[in-house]
Amino acid sequence: MGSLFKVICLIFDAICKFQPETGNELQEEFYQRILDIISFAVSIGLVDKVSLSITNSQGPVDNEPDLAEFLMDALSFVTSLIALLVSLRRRIRSNGITCQTQEDSTQLTITLCMTQIVGVVPLLYGILLHTQVFSRGHSTAVIPPEVTKHALSVAEISMFLLNHVALLDLSMLQATLGSEGLSLQLRHISSYLLWYCSHWKGNQRLVHEVILLLGFFALNHPDNQAVLHSGQRPTILQQLCTLPFDYFSNEVLKGILFPTLISCCFKNESNRTILEMEMSPVMLSSFLEAALEAEQLKAVTKTSKGTPTAIGEEKWSLASRFHKSLWLSAKDFFASGQGNSS
Repeated sequence: MGSLFKVICLIFDAICKFQPETGNELQEEFYQRILDIISFAVSIGLVDKVSLSITNSQGPVDNEPDLAEFLMDALSFVTSLIALLVSLRRRIRSNGITCQTQEDSTQLTITLCMTQIVGVVPLLYGILLHTQVFSRGHSTAVIPPEVTKHALSVAEISMFLLNHVALLDLSMLQATLGSEGLSLQLRHISSYLLWYCSHWKGNQRLVHEVILLLGFFALNHPDNQAVLHSGQRPTILQQLCTLPFDYFSNEVLKGILFPTLISCCFKNESNRTILEMEMSPVMLSSFLEAALEAEQLKAVTKTSKGTPTAIGEEKWSLASRFHKSLWLSAKDFFASGQGNSS
């Protein structure tokens, strides 16, 4: 089954990159066939079967590399299915095609909702926070025991899947992950991974996916923002604010961290106060000001349109993580001494 998932993923990835012949009728026919493929995959129960398999595998995989490989293949399949629909919607919008995609005719979104995103959060909790794993306890000096490479790979693909769900339906992701039980598990998982990756190097892609997910989770959602400053210290927000110095000086790493910090603290005085204890909010204001200036330059030089960005790259853009309509008010919010200008 894992090999079949690999083949399907390759096909879906190729479809995402394929450019149909120009002409609305030809494009519409192509896009409709893709919708049919997604609908078929959902209707025959592939996503439900993945969810059931994951539910039956919620435990440590340290000594089960074959199980870990199957989970990675299954999660990659669901991610490819989501990426295909996200790509299709984006291309339909940009080409002015009339295919109906917003009503979720494929039923993919509602299936993900009903399965709590194929049970990926409890899966991660079972893999990373089972009883054999050291707890951080009350001492930040304790170094976590090393986790097997295949367990970390499952965690990375799981985060990758969740971030693609955010591009598909952010409200559904926030409601699902913010529900009682899952929000607590997500908080423990994220806190553990930020702690783990601060001690064990070589897991930068994983920690970046965690940072990205936390931004999507908190965006314009006060209840979810509250999750990030609750619990055992250091809280998730405190951990984000105390990442290595490179995340506050290197432009590429700032582009990964700062949109998440903005989403975590915008219009939230409690979180902004915590942020101020570790760094100057003016840094976020300056980051947004630079983004606004770049947008103005694009408008003047008419370079806003270019080569379509791949879904995996698109999710990292500030516009995908924090809507452009909020940039100016957020800039003022973080520049203000009281944080109440919005």
